[in-house]
Amino acid sequence: MKRLQLIALAMIAGSISCTLRASEASRSLSTLHLKIINTGTNPTGVLTVDFHDPTCYRDPLNALYSPCTDGKQAFFIDSDTSFTLKREMPWRQDIRIGVGARMDTHHAVLLSAPGDSASLTLDFGKICGNDDTGFVFGGKQGSLNAQINACEKYLSQLSKTIRFPRDSSAYGLYPEKTAQMQDSLARYSARAKLSKAAKEWARQTIPARVYIQLRETLGFYQIDFPFLSQIASNDLQSLTFSGAQAFLTDYAQRGFSLFSDRPENKALTPWERIVRFAGTQPASPSRDFMTFQLVAQTLQEQGAPDIPDTEPASFFESPYFSDRTVRAVRAERERTDIRFPETPLKEICYFDKQDDTVDTVSGKDIFGLLRSRYAGKVVYIDVWGTWCSPCIAQMSELTELQKKYEGKEVVFVTLAVWSPRERWVEIVGEGKIPGECFLFDFASATVFSTVCDFYMFPSHLLMDRSGRIVTRYAPVGISSAGAAIDRLLKDN
Repeated sequence: MKRLQLIALAMIAGSISCTLRASEASRSLSTLHLKIINTGTNPTGVLTVDFHDPTCYRDPLNALYSPCTDGKQAFFIDSDTSFTLKREMPWRQDIRIGVGARMDTHHAVLLSAPGDSASLTLDFGKICGNDDTGFVFGGKQGSLNAQINACEKYLSQLSKTIRFPRDSSAYGLYPEKTAQMQDSLARYSARAKLSKAAKEWARQTIPARVYIQLRETLGFYQIDFPFLSQIASNDLQSLTFSGAQAFLTDYAQRGFSLFSDRPENKALTPWERIVRFAGTQPASPSRDFMTFQLVAQTLQEQGAPDIPDTEPASFFESPYFSDRTVRAVRAERERTDIRFPETPLKEICYFDKQDDTVDTVSGKDIFGLLRSRYAGKVVYIDVWGTWCSPCIAQMSELTELQKKYEGKEVVFVTLAVWSPRERWVEIVGEGKIPGECFLFDFASATVFSTVCDFYMFPSHLLMDRSGRIVTRYAPVGISSAGAAIDRLLKDN
């Protein structure tokens, strides 16, 4: 599988002690007013907004995946666009905004006291031009939020100046580099006249920033596991509360991969490997969280039918990770309520293999289109891209699967995303892509991927005869996919 990294930077989820204690944060809500404008001759395009709930870092059952998100929305922006979104928010709200054809990512952090409101006005045209004045913060915490976001930009730029050697000596420099960033922050704080809360927020983000830079320098597979263990014991709370989700995931995955590479463990199922890996770690809340991350990732990427519905209560120390764990993750994995915005997708192209022509279908969401075209049939959907070599390589299996169900009430559909039309027509015309072939224009592909939460390709969905999406993580391969399709044919 090839992962399309539209969003490269882990979000910050720090705690501001003078704003609200962590124990209070999960129970207290504010109101967020997000206003989006685009006036004059500003460009048109797509804007995506990804909301993150920092309380998930304190309630691991909510942290099913990394990063922790509680809402994604996508909008087509025209030259005279202006509207406001109103939503409840925890004491802190992290927002990631994507704009432009390449979906350049911007970040905003908002704090609000319980019962108050926070506001953020986004000027789409200015954001497209990387103009900082495109973000205007309001509400009682407007000044603080403006300072925090100025710090966010400063620390992002500062972290890029950190240089680590590309060998094991880099690990010993971690404390020194962290201290250097703290010194730079102190000088910046004096110049910018930061408030106490803003300085505390920025200080807590630094360990995570240094670690992320080290990770990017050495690469995940070169990260030394003993070094990760040392960071876990010394700075885990700081890293966790400053949003270093990448660290926790790296720690679990790195230890898990080292454990799985041992000859005596290669024959174990993913679940058995998780259990044994956990058994090698000292009992602690961090071990529970890391093990939970592995369970979530295994369910998300593999389906892992061998993972039981419940685990022994003694497996985890934390009450968060009792026998609810697998059920909670599995429920999220099987969530099928995909909601498109009221604005329909701009353009969907269909390749007619009978006469090698391309038809354009506008004004519909893709699932509505498939329900109307293939009513009463099981629909297996493969989401791919012309740029994705694993996607194309896997098409041979899809071809075999299609042959198996020839003449039956099953339709195989391929949806190409972020793919140039000319290249798509070329590949489909060569007969390399089976089934009914559709293509999104780039803007519609962005809306589709954002709303459906697809950032790994190829991805697969399965619809039953009634047009209901049965799963967003359909199995692949002749045997597994065939078994799932057979069940739907039998049930209907």
